[in-house]
Amino acid sequence: MPLVLPPTVLGFYLLLLLSPQGAVGSVINNIGLSPLPFSFAGLVIASMLYSLPFVV
Repeated sequence: MPLVLPPTVLGFYLLLLLSPQGAVGSVINNIGLSPLPFSFAGLVIASMLYSLPFVV
């Protein structure tokens, strides 16, 4: 998916997915971890997802 979508669209979908109301973000909030958007951990996850096609 990162190879097909432009980086802005991929970032928007990651924000929706990792937000506290999103699918992954709500699970992270229920566990008790800090929210991922606009944090260093979220940046690392997004960078890994965006760079994955270039690694493969």
